[in-house]
Amino acid sequence: MKALRGATWLALIQDDFRRGEELCEESLPLSRELGDKRGIAFALYHQAWIVEDIPTAEALINEAITIFSELDDKEGLTLSYVF
Repeated sequence: MKALRGATWLALIQDDFRRGEELCEESLPLSRELGDKRGIAFALYHQAWIVEDIPTAEALINEAITIFSELDDKEGLTLSYVF
């Protein structure tokens, strides 16, 4: 999961949104299957970068923030709040 998360982040910061989307489509269901809440939250955060409409991006970020808050994940919260 860490490798997928890192690869997704790299794709997005390189403006390769197509590859980022492919990686999100792989990481979100896998994170859910494994019960990896942090992985789910980061996949949602990354998807917010990809979607083209603001309401959907806001919904994804808010869901990620909820999970990061439950986990007391300060890194995830910080990234989400500056999104």
